[in-house]
Order: sequence, then C-alpha cells, then structure tokens
Amino acid sequence: MKISIKKGYLQIVFSKTETLLAVKHSIKIPIKHIKRAHAKRPKTVWKEIRAPGSFLPGVIKAGNYYTPRGREFWFSTRNSKPLVIELKGEKYRRVVLGVKDGNWISKINKSIRNL
Repeated sequence: MKISIKKGYLQIVFSKTETLLAVKHSIKIPIKHIKRAHAKRPKTVWKEIRAPGSFLPGVIKAGNYYTPRGREFWFSTRNSKPLVIELKGEKYRRVVLGVKDGNWISKINKSIRNL
C-alpha cells in the first residue's frame, strides 16, 4: 500500500494483491474531511458485516465493514502498526490501516492543522 498527501487529499493506493483481498484499488479523501488520525485500533465485535472483503482471524482484515459504529474500511494485517483515520462527510466513518511507518499519524494530523 502506498499512502501520500497531495493537493489537499490523502491518497491510499493498494497493490494488486491488496486489491484482491480488499476488493478496492484506492481511496482518496479530502484532508478537510479528516477529523483526526490515531493509533488506537477499534475493537472488533461479532455484529460486523463484511461486504465485500477478506477476513482470516489473527492474519488479515480487509474490505468494507458495516459495524455498530458505522461503515468502515479496513486493511490490517498481523504485525502491522494501526493507523486509524476518523472521517466526517464521507461514506466511511473511519479507515483502519495496518502500516509499517507509524509516522503517518503525525503527518496526517499536521496536514489537518495546516488547512
């Protein structure tokens, strides 16, 4: 997965394998629609509905999830650091990613402050 911030947007582009697992090629979010970014992974509950996506307990959670909290997009794998992006005015309430670089939280929050 490649994450970038360009021209007022946060862009997330998935590799071919990630696209197959998450059934999504990319996500583009206006910075003004991001409330905050943090590292506290939301708790998973049994009431979640995955449609479409992939799930293997303890290995991967990828795709669209309808939860009691609202619609969320997940792409998180074992041994990755959580990057949770809280949104407003978007179809997803939050995007939860597993990343190698934990610096994205401060980069995203800095972009929000610089609007």
